[in-house]
Amino acid sequence: MANFILELVASSLAEVGESKLIEVLQELHDKDKTEDKSDYVSVLQGGLSFCTGISKLTSKTKTKIDDALVSAIKDAVEVSAKNNNIDL
Repeated sequence: MANFILELVASSLAEVGESKLIEVLQELHDKDKTEDKSDYVSVLQGGLSFCTGISKLTSKTKTKIDDALVSAIKDAVEVSAKNNNIDL
């Protein structure tokens, strides 16, 4: 029962964190002075790479909390890229 509650709370926190991360990524995009937004794009690519690599480990754990957090980060990166017409 405790694990279920933790996973429920983690899922809610992940959703809030995802929306906040999207805001932060948009701010990074807007403040990126490089002509091709390369600083912003590098952060997106690094975030996606991190999520891809770490998900191989988190998928093997017994808890789904870490999966929810990694998924939230990945989703935020993908939404931000889509919002700014960036192909990852």
